[in-house]
Amino acid sequence: MQDGEQVNDAPVMRPVSGIKPPTPLCLDTNIAETWKIFKQKWLNYSVLIKLTDYTRDYQVALLLNTLGDDALRVYNGFQFNTDENVRTVQEILNKFEAFAVGAVNETYERYMFNKRVQQEGESFETCQGAIRSLVKTCNYCANCVSSIIRDRFVLGIRDQSTQQALLKERELTLETCVDICKASENASAQSKVLRPETVNRVGTEGVNRGYRQKYKKKQSGTSGKSKASSKS
Repeated sequence: MQDGEQVNDAPVMRPVSGIKPPTPLCLDTNIAETWKIFKQKWLNYSVLIKLTDYTRDYQVALLLNTLGDDALRVYNGFQFNTDENVRTVQEILNKFEAFAVGAVNETYERYMFNKRVQQEGESFETCQGAIRSLVKTCNYCANCVSSIIRDRFVLGIRDQSTQQALLKERELTLETCVDICKASENASAQSKVLRPETVNRVGTEGVNRGYRQKYKKKQSGTSGKSKASSKS
């Protein structure tokens, strides 16, 4: 090594096989929720590729490249307290966090949550997932969330017999509510599977009974004609 020659301490950049970065951040709908998902995926991705082993410039460039065009335009409008040449990934993440939370319209989010009911043909599991997702952006107090979700299940469940069963519970918890809804749905599904066999059995018995009655009438008529012929 010659005097004055600079040493590059940065690790050699090698592609990580089989690990893909998160999809670009979507800003079209429910920004708070999509940002949470993107951030979670980004943090996991950072761990998997050992991003902290790389230089600050590389880390920032990779994040900005992963964000996508729409989010990059938002980034360009942010005001930072640090210069671009010292800006860190964490500072950028914090800015997007504040942007996503600030973009939430609490009234609208609660409106969407409170109008959510189980749709025709929709399973309870799907409905439950949608309701739990919607409540995340409503800013309800942590102590109230469970009872609020429970009430939405009671109000939004489509099957009336299940709803009546829920209303009969004097101390209905969220866990019990979910168990009753799942049990009721499973019982209904099983009855639909068994019902065709019952219908077919009853239908077959009816056909056989009708055939026997018709056969008896026919035999009775033939017997009457034979007696009449013998008398004459």
